[in-house]
Amino acid sequence: MKKKYEIKNKILNNLCEFLTLKFIFFKNEKKQVLADSYNFNKELKEHSFRVAEYSQILAELMCLDTKKCKEVRRGAYLHDLGKVLISKKLLEKRENLSEKDSQILKHHSKLGLKILEESDRNTIIENIIAYHHERWDGKGYPFKLKEREIPIEARIVSVADSYDILRNKRSNKKPLSHQEVVDTLKKFSGVYYDPDIIIMLEIFGEHFN
Repeated sequence: MKKKYEIKNKILNNLCEFLTLKFIFFKNEKKQVLADSYNFNKELKEHSFRVAEYSQILAELMCLDTKKCKEVRRGAYLHDLGKVLISKKLLEKRENLSEKDSQILKHHSKLGLKILEESDRNTIIENIIAYHHERWDGKGYPFKLKEREIPIEARIVSVADSYDILRNKRSNKKPLSHQEVVDTLKKFSGVYYDPDIIIMLEIFGEHFN
C-alpha cells in the first residue's frame, strides 16, 4: 500500500513539474514554445526531474520551510532552462569541447534568466537558474559569488545537479554508486559546495540511495 502511494505521489509531482513549464510562460507565445522544447528534450527533462527530487530532499534536510521546499523543487526542475536556446548538437557533444563551446554552455544560466523576463517573477526560481553554477570558493560562474553570497536554494541545487550527473551514465563514463558519489563530492566540500549540505547528503544518504 505504501509503495502504491509513493508511486502515485511521484507521478503527481512529475505532473506538477510539467505543468510548471506549461503555464509559467503562458502570457508569451514564444516562451511557451521554449517551455515545450524543454519538456520534450528527453534527457534534459529526466535529469531535471531527478535534480528536482534530490533538491527537495536536501531543502527539507536543511530545514527550509514547506513553501520554500516546494519552490526549490520547481526551481530545480527549471535550473537548465537556458539550454533550450543552445544547439542540440552542442548539448550532445560529450568530449573535446573547445573553449568557445565551453563558454557558450556556461552562458545557459544567463539565457535562462532572459527567458524568465516578463513572466511571473519568482525570486527562488531566478536564484536557482542564475547561481547554481557558482562555487563556494568564488571561482564559479557567471557572477563569481562565494560562500553565503550564493542563495541557499542555488547551493542546494548545485549539489543535487552534480549528484545526479555522477549517478547516471554519460558518454563513456560509467555511473557511480551512491557512496562513490558522496566520496567524490566530499573532496570538493568547501571548494565547490556548501560543506553543510554535503554533511546532510552524507548523513542522510538513505534518502538518495
